[in-house]
Amino acid sequence: MVDPRALRSSTIVYRPIKPSDLEALEQIHGNLFAIRYESEFFLNVVNGRGIVSWGVVNCSHPEGQK
Repeated sequence: MVDPRALRSSTIVYRPIKPSDLEALEQIHGNLFAIRYESEFFLNVVNGRGIVSWGVVNCSHPEGQK
């Protein structure tokens, strides 16, 4: 049985991908997909050049505050 006191409520939000997400985006993509893209692709994503991208952020986690 799960101790209810051990459960934490999470606040999950969607937001546009931004330049500060570049490193995390490349790392997550590399871990999830077998296809490798050039750095220019990721730069276009984080700068909104021809690609509209949104991310999911856990605002309850200190690193999610970025």
